[in-house]
Amino acid sequence: VHVWDASHVDLVTPFTATPPAGAGWFDVDLSSQNLTVTGDFYVGFLYTAQHSDPSLGVDTSAPDGRSYEVPWQQMGNDYMIRAVIAP
Repeated sequence: VHVWDASHVDLVTPFTATPPAGAGWFDVDLSSQNLTVTGDFYVGFLYTAQHSDPSLGVDTSAPDGRSYEVPWQQMGNDYMIRAVIAP
């Protein structure tokens, strides 16, 4: 799991989170990271060749152009990743 700033620099040390089997949202709580963001930021994940086919929901209707694949190639659909932040 990564959280990147607008310059694509990690804001927290990347860590491993293993989702359970099955469909549905997988919540990753970052509250213990004492993370503060200002401006644009990105939330995402990288996967190993060993797990080269992760399942990730994709919204194909009216993409907003904010989904990327590293090395920061903009994708044509929206990945179903959301960040819930507290003010």
